Amino acid sequence: MISLHQEGLSVDLTSTFPDAKDKICNTIYDLAIIDTKLNDAEEFNVQGMELLIFLKHKRPSTKAIVLTGYPNIRHRTRALSDFGAQAYLSKDITSGDFEINKFTTLVHQLIQNSWGILVMEQYDVLVIEDNDSWADLYTTYLNSFGYSCRIKKDFSSAKNEVDNNYPKLVCICLDFIYSNGGITNLEKIFVKNSIPFILLQNDIPLMKNRDTKSIAKIKMKFGNLIKNIIS
Repeated sequence: MISLHQEGLSVDLTSTFPDAKDKICNTIYDLAIIDTKLNDAEEFNVQGMELLIFLKHKRPSTKAIVLTGYPNIRHRTRALSDFGAQAYLSKDITSGDFEINKFTTLVHQLIQNSWGILVMEQYDVLVIEDNDSWADLYTTYLNSFGYSCRIKKDFSSAKNEVDNNYPKLVCICLDFIYSNGGITNLEKIFVKNSIPFILLQNDIPLMKNRDTKSIAKIKMKFGNLIKNIIS
């Protein structure tokens, strides 16, 4: 929290669940930064998530950033979708996943955002596909099922999208992976952010030479798969 003091912010520190609850009860904060694991002695400790629930019940206007050294898809979804956190970040500084400048910028954005609007915008599906025809087809299919989606055509823009917003799922095409650095780049972007993703093979599931009935079945399976992951 030294960098936050240097940013001119007033900061209270606590390391225990009971003390954090007391501070929340006695002080109205603009922002709470919560570690998911408040007790390192307990392997599966997730008191930070409990504290987030308490915070949003007691001080619903206080914004929250959840930090974790153990990124988890289920915890990320619950923190952002169910418990009202504005961001869920990995704090693995050694790997480069945690960037101080981006973190402090996010903190300032949340504090200055007095209307309580989410800085990280949540939507359903991010599709990474550099072929316009396939991108349009996936967009049409997803929209027909009522899902919001965005298209990105390269790893750089996809990474920026994941860093600044919150897609519930990423769909990425295998051909795109093979021609853009392989699976390593994929892991850097999505695994560290605990975002589920599915791999698509364009020339198999959506072949244009199939009859209308077969394509309808494939479309329905695709829709059900998306529903099972993000519902």
